Amino acid sequence: MDLVIDFNKRYSAVDYLSWNDNIRRELIDGAVKLMAGVNDLHNRATLALARLYNYIFERTPPDKFYFFFPPFDVFLSDSDVVQPDFGIVCDFSKVTDNGVNGTPDFLVEILSPASLKRDAYEKFALYEKFGVREYWIINPRENCINVFILQPDGKYDNGTHYDLNQNLDIPISIVEDLKIKVSDIFKE
Repeated sequence: MDLVIDFNKRYSAVDYLSWNDNIRRELIDGAVKLMAGVNDLHNRATLALARLYNYIFERTPPDKFYFFFPPFDVFLSDSDVVQPDFGIVCDFSKVTDNGVNGTPDFLVEILSPASLKRDAYEKFALYEKFGVREYWIINPRENCINVFILQPDGKYDNGTHYDLNQNLDIPISIVEDLKIKVSDIFKE
């Protein structure tokens, strides 16, 4: 029997885990959100994330961080399940067979025309609400990254914009004294 999702209904993480149809989706406040297809720009940005991963992995103790790429579920709450494009968890007890249960420390989303509103607004608010310490939004069309750091008041700062033309160092706040150049991320 085919799975039928009512997009006007609110679902839970238990419902989410019962769907075994290999369709990529997320839950935001219980609402089902289908994941956008991947295009060439998204693929290139994913390679950039692989470079970011290698950069961090080579410069930190291997037992300090748990890294993940999609499809990998992050259970922020019973009604919020997301699949970020890249993430880091410092608390290994959050990692289970089903994914990450709780708030990751570092998340990255790659913008595409279909995901712009969700990544830049809905997920921004969601990640802020659940206390993701550092959130990067990569825009592969513009070769730029916007970095948001959670402040002591529980809100993200205004963000810092980095682009390939500037080629500045981007500090990775969850790793002390670690920076990466924009050009190291957007290599061709």
